[in-house]
Amino acid sequence: MHLTLYLAIALLGGGVNALKSTATEDYIATESPIAKRNVLNNIGPPVGALPGVVSVASSNNTDPSSRFTWIRDSAMVMKSLINEFTLGLDTSLRDTIETYLLGQYRTQLITNPSGTVSTGGLAEPRFNFDYTADTTSFSRPENDGPPLRANNLITYANWLVDEDKNTTFVENVLWPSISLDIDYILHHWNETSFELWEIAWTESYWTAAVEVHALRSAAILGRKIGRDYEVKGWESTASVILSFMQSFWNNQANYVSGNTIPDRSGIDSSTVLASIYNYDPLAGCDSLTLQPCSDRALMNLKAVVDGFRPLYPINSKTGAAAVGLWTEDTVFGSPWHLSTFGVAEQLYDALAVWNQTSSITVTTLSLPFFQQFFIAALAITYRPGFIGYQEILDGVKAFADNTILIAANYTPQDGMLPQMFDKEDGKPLGANGLSWSYSAALSAFDARNGLKPASWGAQGLAQSCTSQHSADAFSFEEAGFLERMYKAAAEFFQGYRGYQEYAYHQGYRIIEQDSYEAPAAYMYSRVFREYGR
Repeated sequence: MHLTLYLAIALLGGGVNALKSTATEDYIATESPIAKRNVLNNIGPPVGALPGVVSVASSNNTDPSSRFTWIRDSAMVMKSLINEFTLGLDTSLRDTIETYLLGQYRTQLITNPSGTVSTGGLAEPRFNFDYTADTTSFSRPENDGPPLRANNLITYANWLVDEDKNTTFVENVLWPSISLDIDYILHHWNETSFELWEIAWTESYWTAAVEVHALRSAAILGRKIGRDYEVKGWESTASVILSFMQSFWNNQANYVSGNTIPDRSGIDSSTVLASIYNYDPLAGCDSLTLQPCSDRALMNLKAVVDGFRPLYPINSKTGAAAVGLWTEDTVFGSPWHLSTFGVAEQLYDALAVWNQTSSITVTTLSLPFFQQFFIAALAITYRPGFIGYQEILDGVKAFADNTILIAANYTPQDGMLPQMFDKEDGKPLGANGLSWSYSAALSAFDARNGLKPASWGAQGLAQSCTSQHSADAFSFEEAGFLERMYKAAAEFFQGYRGYQEYAYHQGYRIIEQDSYEAPAAYMYSRVFREYGR
């Protein structure tokens, strides 16, 4: 790897798509088994940790910060492995997955600097390798941890119920753990915390997106195992958060702002990661949940790639580009493998939907994205046989493959994927063998090979929001209403938390009051009455 050939091919024009495809396939064939082996070696005893503990990076790092397990990074690593197992790609992963899941249940109950299981400790970002609390100073809390952890448990629980017919483990072990994290989301979704890059205290699109995913999928699982009485109101809260997510859309520049930090543009690769994280093959090109093929997601991807292209000298002036975290980043300041692979994965996911439906809908919003691949594109729905249909498919696939080839060019000879690669010369930077880099590569490779995640219910959730929002960009009046709605929800739930009592016993959840259904309904009626909706 780190081959000049890969970069040369990535920069060539459209007449060599077959050559580019072959180069991409060669890289995937070589790197995929290395990434799988290395990420598994970063779990448990091979890295000096207890079974089920996912190290943030390989054991050959000297930086003390590499000797922790992050809830977020662990969840992202295991998400790719759980998908490969539950979708039948690798049936050898069951023990690894279940050991991880049991370990996560254990971390939930550990008192830590963020609190106890009932006072905020569920949002603790990282732990020691022996399942003890990290007491050093760090960016805490991080509110994406509970939904990311819950979503992994939910995905595996659905497989156990649907395929393995094992509801006992789900009801007695996984469901209590899931419920703890869902309760945390219900209490804290409208609060700021550190975002996923752990630099800023802010509202975060990424966090809201994974919270919606968790609430919706948990409610569906709960009904499946007969816990209807517990999940009442979870989906209505998910709809409120989904509505809040729309306020991150920049209506002037046509991209999703990753956060609400005043001195940033908002261009942030976490929004691309949110799109692929919430990919639901049954949701089509829904914009509200930022499905990968939606007009908003495509324009957001274009803004992210265009935003990072001029920042890194290794990038070309057109076409695919290496991508970092956020455009104003001076903390890290170079491209990340996980972000670059994420761009490719979103395009592969979009292609999967277009090929499945045999249609590509171009809107006035997404027209600039499609004109990159077919200059004569119009705001119409393209179907097989239309001039431009195949050109778009081929162009998008070539762009995604070229993005993979950029990562390939800056992959060291041994296949080790670092945290970053230098913006000047592409040399490895940061932690060696970052676990999330490996899982991001595997997820992108799987997407290219046609692997589709199970549906998490995005289609139905999006429908619950359409009565208030059109498919087009929100007007200033609608955006203002969303902001007022969010603030009213925050005020209401702040008061509601004052009398809602919870008791926890050995990790099991006991609700002393009724569910959130009535409060949620009251909050909606209050907002609509006050603001005339």
